[in-house]
Amino acid sequence: ETVDAFGGLDHVVTSAGGPPSGPFLDMDDSDFYSAYDLLVMSVVRTTREAYPHLQDSDAGTVVNITSRSVQEVIDGLVLSNSVRRAVIGLMKTQAREFAPEVRVNAVLPGAHETSRIEDLIEQNIERGEYERYDEVLDDWSDGIPLERIGDPEELGETVAWLSSEAASYVTGAAVPVDGGSLRS
Repeated sequence: ETVDAFGGLDHVVTSAGGPPSGPFLDMDDSDFYSAYDLLVMSVVRTTREAYPHLQDSDAGTVVNITSRSVQEVIDGLVLSNSVRRAVIGLMKTQAREFAPEVRVNAVLPGAHETSRIEDLIEQNIERGEYERYDEVLDDWSDGIPLERIGDPEELGETVAWLSSEAASYVTGAAVPVDGGSLRS
């Protein structure tokens, strides 16, 4: 539909929701298969379908939004920690195979003040764990060198930059957008 409406395709951004949280022993095979389908196969199917159109473009790019968990595991997120890493392997492979016509990169977001985070904060307040919204943000900012949660626009600007001519020599990169919280 996009190609029909606009006559081509220049940029693709993939971003799948998060799989269920929980520790390894709470997950069964179907949880892992579902997470793989959600996180990896969605990228495989999207980029396979988009590639011919991106190749025809003068500016073809793919940016995969994953998670900082691909470099440093997050407790209680075994599915995200393990399965999202396959997206990085896929991205690295596509960056080599699609070059020079199409550039492929990934961003690794940390916490950003999205509607999902806002809902989680409100739930914490409703449960009585915190009294004020800013209290939760302050607590969740501990350990982030920039001492704050990210603004979703900052993530968007990084994606836009990776899709732009200004990043024309960047491919195969996994760029953290996490306020410096990664230690690995």
